[in-house]
Amino acid sequence: MPLYTYPDISRTQDVSGRIVASMPQGFGSGAAAYTTIRQAASVSLHYLPRACCDLRLVFNGVSRAASPPSEASFNAIEVAASVTVVTSKTDLTELSARMPVWFGQSRLGLVMPTARIESNIVGAYFPAGTWIKVITYSNRLQTPAQTVFGETGRLPATSSNWPQMLYLGGALNTNAVLGSEINTTDTFSTSLPAKVDSGNPTVTQSTAGYTPAAIIGRTLDSSNIRPVVIFGDSISMGSNDQARTDEEFSGRGYILAALGHTFPCYQASNSGLAVQYLVGNYRYNWRLRQPDAARCEVAYVSLGTNDGATGRTAQQIKDDLATFFDDLRKIGIKKIVAGTQICRNTTTDGLTSTGNQTEAGGAGFNAKMTSVNDWLLSSAQVEAIIENRTPMQTSLTSEKFALSTVFGTNTVAAGSTTTVVNVGTNLTASALVGKCVLIGTESRLVSSNTTTAFTAGTAYGSTPTTSAAITILNQVCDDGVHPTNVGHRAMQANVDLTKFYL
Repeated sequence: MPLYTYPDISRTQDVSGRIVASMPQGFGSGAAAYTTIRQAASVSLHYLPRACCDLRLVFNGVSRAASPPSEASFNAIEVAASVTVVTSKTDLTELSARMPVWFGQSRLGLVMPTARIESNIVGAYFPAGTWIKVITYSNRLQTPAQTVFGETGRLPATSSNWPQMLYLGGALNTNAVLGSEINTTDTFSTSLPAKVDSGNPTVTQSTAGYTPAAIIGRTLDSSNIRPVVIFGDSISMGSNDQARTDEEFSGRGYILAALGHTFPCYQASNSGLAVQYLVGNYRYNWRLRQPDAARCEVAYVSLGTNDGATGRTAQQIKDDLATFFDDLRKIGIKKIVAGTQICRNTTTDGLTSTGNQTEAGGAGFNAKMTSVNDWLLSSAQVEAIIENRTPMQTSLTSEKFALSTVFGTNTVAAGSTTTVVNVGTNLTASALVGKCVLIGTESRLVSSNTTTAFTAGTAYGSTPTTSAAITILNQVCDDGVHPTNVGHRAMQANVDLTKFYL
């Protein structure tokens, strides 16, 4: 069926608005790290696993600049966008004319702090399996003379905050925000908004820009693939999951990687999020997520570790989860899939033994998580469980991380606390990214490597001694809390996708 040709909607299974697209990043936008950026034209890729029509783009004014419970907003921002169909996730040849996105009678949408806006309908039919490219122009310049779209801008003045995108990758790392072309001057540039409708941004920034928070549409088939909302913390957000071009979906964490392009998703997670920050006095964090969570039918909830680390008792965590599960039902969630909580332990030998693992997260933390997990397994409010402990721990009851295997060995030639030169020449560039290097009693996650040196994501306590032994490890966790690439990929492989069908 060609584009723009609608099927007989009277015979469709579902004509209500739902989340219909894969999303490349999490809830809100990141910290205001790029304070010199004034304008940007960003490119994002999205997959439509079901036949759908009448797309609407959602933009929000929420920022992860501050961890919960205070999810700060950035300044007001103007947006404009267009949608086009492309050949595939790696071939961005445009197969359709660019479809302009309107906001009421304007091409410019104004996103106020903490607010949420929806675009008008993009009136086209998209067969199942369609890839779309969204080009989003964003602006925080004072633009009384903005006439690129035939109208003047509405921002009162420039401001210091700019939304930052997280967990990105190139075209080979699919479901990606490809990046942004930016303008850092106070002089208004007409070239960036013009690229929304013609031409392509020259991507100069991989983590700066602004993209849709969700894509809503009308599903037009009887598929059992239903949209999933994800409520999690930094683990669900993909912390420590380093983007690699040879690991599809890497950089986005285990759950988005597992759901891949099978399920449309709304990522409502945030680093530092706890279930206590979605109920009671912090209920406003739930309200920020509710409108788009209500466009989903399945919820994946993996929360509790941050609650335990902030002193909440096991019973308090259970009570808060029970309340939150009820709230999910009230907005129409039909199935709840719960993810169990993993242990927290530090190590002095790179997790090569259980004896050198010391409990983190406060006294009794692991026992609290075990109690919460046992409750989840028996809860009548939960239809399915993703047992995250299986790939991450030696056993379900051990409260110890899974043991590392050795990837390679070498010795220190020179370097600093962050960059270490290896005397060997047998490394492949980027081969160690996401693995850990043990020197003495400290193991560190590798963020990049050449053939002779690697850079650690966090610094060693002191400069490694020349000739000190280096052990390269397939280590599931390096900081006592967050999975590494090894951990995220193991958790990803353990996710049973059949549990997300209704």
